[in-house]
Amino acid sequence: MVKIHPDPSVPPPQPPPRKTCFGTPAIVFGLLMLVSSAILLFPLVFFPVLFGMFAAEQPLEVSITDACLNNFDLNKTNTRNDTFMIAYDMSLNITLRNTQPSVGLYYDTVQADAYYAGEPFAAMTLLPFYQRHKTINTFRAILEGNKTLSFDSPKDFIDSFNKEKRDGGGYSIKMVLNLSLRQTFCGIKEPLNYVVSCYSRFSALRCRKENSFEATQCSYFLNDTISSS
Repeated sequence: MVKIHPDPSVPPPQPPPRKTCFGTPAIVFGLLMLVSSAILLFPLVFFPVLFGMFAAEQPLEVSITDACLNNFDLNKTNTRNDTFMIAYDMSLNITLRNTQPSVGLYYDTVQADAYYAGEPFAAMTLLPFYQRHKTINTFRAILEGNKTLSFDSPKDFIDSFNKEKRDGGGYSIKMVLNLSLRQTFCGIKEPLNYVVSCYSRFSALRCRKENSFEATQCSYFLNDTISSS
């Protein structure tokens, strides 16, 4: 019998690559990338859906529940005929209600401005605060000082002011609130910016009569032009 010995210069053939339970390593790597992508994309898809389910279409209600005018006097300045000095002393209760059943609100900025005849004459800023779901917060705003206002038609302004003063029904004052807030759910915060308008008539008589002020419901709209801090 002739024995054939392998040529030592020729290396023995390599064994075939071992397959895992999931196939080749390339398939395993592809599965890992697919799972990682799903984990990263899950919050981006899942949390907006949750916000849509639990966030109310109108997340808050704003109203003026009490107001009075201790002083609202008008005088011409000595410099120009179209410039007037308004002396004011007024107070009001601003009520904010979070209507959402499961979403809280962070109020980062609450800026309140008072307007008369289309011109701003007083302003104040509230401290930031957090409001739980289905809760009501009421703040007492006191505005006092003097403001110089100018008008293109001073006669029309004087006639309107004297008419409101003579009628005794109060002065038509608009309160504008600029709200920068974030609604939060499961640790995720969504920034929102609202402009709130409240039209009411302020009278000195209401400061001396209890429960004489009729609550004023305010309207608001979402302001996308303001960037949240």
